[in-house]
Parts: sequence; C-alpha cells; structure tokens
Amino acid sequence: MPSSIHPFLETALTEFLARRVDQQVAWSPLVARLLRAHEDGHAFIEIVDDLQDKVLRKINLSPEDVSEPLVYHKQKLYFRRFFNAERGIAARLISRAQVMGPLAPTPSQDERSNLPDSLSDEQREAVLACVNCPHTLISGGPGTGKTTLIRSAVSLIQAIHEDARILLAAPTGKAAARLRETLQSEPHGDSERLTAQTLHQLLDLRRGQARSKYDEQHPLPADYLFIDEASMIDLSMFYLIIRALAPGARLILVGDQAQLPAIEVGSPFSELLQFSQTLTQEGSPIIRSIRLTESFRFGAGSDIAHLASQMMAEDEAPRDQDRASWVRPIEAFNEVALQYRFEGYLEELTRPLDDAAAVRLLAGFEMQRILTPYHAGPMGVSQINQMMEHWLEQLGHKPFGQLHYHGRPILITENDHPLRLANGDLGICVSTRHYDADGDTDTAERFVVIFRDKDSVRTVPTSALPQHETSFAMSIHKSQGSEFDAVTLLLPSRESEQADQLLTRELLYTAVTRAKQSLAIFADISAWERALDHPVTRRSTLSEQLNWLASESLGSS
Repeated sequence: MPSSIHPFLETALTEFLARRVDQQVAWSPLVARLLRAHEDGHAFIEIVDDLQDKVLRKINLSPEDVSEPLVYHKQKLYFRRFFNAERGIAARLISRAQVMGPLAPTPSQDERSNLPDSLSDEQREAVLACVNCPHTLISGGPGTGKTTLIRSAVSLIQAIHEDARILLAAPTGKAAARLRETLQSEPHGDSERLTAQTLHQLLDLRRGQARSKYDEQHPLPADYLFIDEASMIDLSMFYLIIRALAPGARLILVGDQAQLPAIEVGSPFSELLQFSQTLTQEGSPIIRSIRLTESFRFGAGSDIAHLASQMMAEDEAPRDQDRASWVRPIEAFNEVALQYRFEGYLEELTRPLDDAAAVRLLAGFEMQRILTPYHAGPMGVSQINQMMEHWLEQLGHKPFGQLHYHGRPILITENDHPLRLANGDLGICVSTRHYDADGDTDTAERFVVIFRDKDSVRTVPTSALPQHETSFAMSIHKSQGSEFDAVTLLLPSRESEQADQLLTRELLYTAVTRAKQSLAIFADISAWERALDHPVTRRSTLSEQLNWLASESLGSS
C-alpha cells in the first residue's frame, strides 16, 4: 500500500519498475524512500542494497535515455527532472564562462572613481565583481549591506554602461518589495526607474507551470540579472533561470547561506558558494564569491549578532552560555506576556484614524513580530491568533465569531499583481467608521484593509482581498526576507518525525536574525538543543557535475 504523501505517483513508479524486470524486488519501499527524500529536499538516494543495485543496472535508466522518468547513475537514483537540472546548470555555468572570457578583469579607473566613498573595502570588491564577472555570489549575514550593495552596483553599471539592460528579482513578493524600496531610496541616479519582480514574474511562470517562456532560443532581455535572497532558490528554479540567460548576461546572486534553504529540492546557492573557489579557468574562478562580514545593522558589540554567530558555530560551549542568557522556558509565555506585546497597538486603535495615523499604526505593528516554527498546535500561529482574538472579544474590540474586525492584522499569502499585493505583505483591517481617508475609502464597505504605500497608505476592500490569514504571529518560514525591531521567538516541544525534520539550526538562525534591536526567546530547552544540533543537509551532485564537466571541457587547474 502506498506510504508517501504522493500515493498515485508511488504506485505508478512501483508498477513501472516491476514491469521492467523479472526478479522479485520490493520496489515499493524504495520508491517511498525516493519520494521522502525529495520531500526533505534531496536530489537523489543512494542505493546500497546489492540486489537493487544489480537489477537497476540492468534497466536502461541512463542519463542519455530521456524517455524514462528515473535516472540511475553511479549508484544514485534520481528523478530525471532533478538529474537534468543539475547537469544542465553545470553545463551552462561552464559554457557561459568560456564564452565570456576572463572572469576577473582589472576594474577600470572609471569604475573605481564612480564607487561611493561610504562603501567598505569588501563591499567595493563585491560591487566591482558584480559589474565585471559572469557569475557573482555575494553572501553575508544580516545587516552586512547586501541589498544596499545591489543598489550601488546598479548605479555603477548605469554610470559606465548607459544602455545596459538590468533586471532585478527575488524569490518572494515580500523580498521583491524590499528590493524595490531600496532602489527607490537612491537619492540620485537612475536606479529608481528600475523595479524588482518575483522570479515567477521574471520568467513569466503561471501557477502550476514548470516551463518558462524564456530559454536558450528566447533569452531574457537582460545584460545583468540581480537576484536577492538567493538562498531560497531551489534546484528546478535555478535551472530555469540559468537557461533563460543570454550567453553574455551577467548573473549576480545575493543571499545569506546560513538562512533556511529552499522549500523544494536542492540548495544551489549554498552549494555553489562552497564550490566557487575550487574550479578555475585560466587561473580565475568560474564563479566569483565574496563574503561580507561587517555588520552595519547590529554594531560590533551587538548581543543579537553574537548569538547568531555562536548558533552557527560548531563549538558547543559558547552555545551553552548563550542559551542560559537568552532562552526562557516556553511555559513563561502566557496570555499576559502575549497581551503585553500588543497593548500599545490596541491603544492606537482607539484613536481616530486619518492617513497619518494609519501610517503610524502600520509602522508600529510592523516593528515587532511573534515567530514560531508551527502553524497548528500549542504555541503555533493559529493558537496565538486565537488567544489574541479571545482577549479582543473580552475587551469588546471584536464581535464574537466575526471574521473581519477593527484592528485585525492581515497577512497576504498569495500574489495579486492587479492589486499590487505580494505574498508576505501585511495590512490592518479597519472599520470605515473609524477611518477618514479623504474620500479614498469605499464607504460601501464596512471594513477595508490599509497597506503601506511608500510614505502613505492605500486601502483595499476586504471583499477584494486575495488569500490571507490573521497574523498576530507568523511562521519563521514566512518571515524570511523580513526584519523587525523586536522579535519574540516561541519554540515549543513536539515529539514527531515532522518536528525533528523542521527544527534545524538554520530555522533558529533565520528567526533570531529577523530582529534588529531586541529579541526574546521562549523555548523548550530540549527542542532548542535538538535544533542547534540538526543543521540542514541537502544531498546533491551539482558540484560533482561541475567538476566532471569542467575536467572534460576546461581541464583541471
């Protein structure tokens, strides 16, 4: 009986393998293991059983036979889609490096003179690499100026290459919006004319589609492609991106490799960072990688920066010290602690709302966030929302059983381009009786939702909202790409295989580094320690493919 979350696929693959051989091999457990591996983000599984290995070798599942759904290569079993993605990425990175010539050209005097004096030495090096190198990977922790660096690189490109076509993108709508805001903050130059898209918009991918309108025959209209929050890109998406680039277009990936990887299969940003210095062409790396180390957000003595650094370290002794000073028992987070975090917000709601007050209300709410790994169950997003709404009902701020109410925080969970709403956008539901928007509000609506719009707000009727949810709390996964002045992290204990897979060092690091000024951690100690001892690992052969293809085409150096 199928045992995975894809029972029809498991049955089909099991029957496919059974039809190909006469031997009695238990294929169903093998197929279930392959499917579970992909759910965990791995590109393949190792075959260690001698009988399975012998039988799979007899079946023609070679990389060259494109008609079969599986690939068996060097005792590794893949879905062909992921094997092709790995090999295709490797082939295109190498061929692009050959076409574009020198990978680390000497910057011109014009390039150096156009760099802002405010940039640090490592930022200047990174900006020049973005301008000149075929493939540039910029990595760095929170507050190291990654997004600001993109703006500086764009300004330099526009100054020295007047007709350069520049595209900017990010994996999520929220990350793309933050990138747009950074570009628009440029006081001079032409970068404010650019915009940033989601990767799905960039590639013109519709919902449910796996094929882009852009490929080798129809490349993106770009000489430079910048992608922010690149750690969130999965293997299949990266393959679509690299296929869509023209041979001479430069690719710049920016991200924090310590954050959560992509939800889907693979972690190409992290793997390419590890690989970038080991393979060269004519003495220069095929992929130029630069790590930013100076934090401008926290400062040299920041406790949050210190905690984040120690969490990712291998030495457990400093971790024990940090746990004692930071982590409070999860039981200490109760209704009183929850209510305390929203007292100022509720006080603002009792006042009349004009546009100026609405901006302050949104800004105040966005300054702090409660984060948790889970959506359901104790101390999950749903329970925190229920606790808050029960309190609001007791105070008379929320009618019992009513979905929309004055003060409901709304988190958008689906992109809606006509309404200019992105997955991850936060708004506040307000009563039209309390809000005077100078005639902008549709008075036929009982409630509208206010969203930030540069230095003002705009309203969307509740009846027009795309998919959304209440958001007094937020999952850590959905917080990626955001930052808040104050963060409260909740980490309850869960005894399940799913919880063990979810709780990772990268998950905690992502939550902690969302905080800019203050951080409160309420955690079950055993859950905290299990997560720190459980780094994310993704099985992939992208580096092997690069090495193998490079030895064929470039020769080792």
